[in-house]
Amino acid sequence: IVEKFGVMKNVLSYYRKEVEKPLAMASLPPSFSWLDGGWVTPARFQGNCGSCWDFAAVGALEAIIKIREGMASLNPDLSEQYILSCLPNAGSCKGGSPYLAYYYIKSTSPEGNYHNGIVTEDCFPYEANDWVPCSRKCGNWEEKLVPIKDYGYWIPDGSNEDRQRIKTQIMEDGPLVSFM
Repeated sequence: IVEKFGVMKNVLSYYRKEVEKPLAMASLPPSFSWLDGGWVTPARFQGNCGSCWDFAAVGALEAIIKIREGMASLNPDLSEQYILSCLPNAGSCKGGSPYLAYYYIKSTSPEGNYHNGIVTEDCFPYEANDWVPCSRKCGNWEEKLVPIKDYGYWIPDGSNEDRQRIKTQIMEDGPLVSFM
């Protein structure tokens, strides 16, 4: 539906151009999961707030940090509340965009809280409420920022080749965020 009407594609194009589609591996295993070995952080309860988009973005980012650091035991535990309260242009309890969450996490503009990064959960615990003011984050929040280097998107066309590309990207880079 999103691609058919071009809504999300238009929103995404406004903030950043598509990245080149990755190459697909010639031979993929019959199954693969980052859950094996503890590379994915546990699912969390979003409460009475439609912040699944926020949890998807943060969960994928936490897993990618663990994978890039090569430490399944690492617990990056990043703050979903920070995105809801300090980066509200990404979305709210009524919905949002994981892509825009990454855009504003990286942004050093006023809408990005003037800093590239997201704070840890202990600095700004989740309250399932998008009315919590950004000022409620911890006093030393700038020291707790975890910056991101890059992010991107590409839109699959539904072909078998693109399904293979998605599988390859998951294996090579870690969990991906998708939405419709």
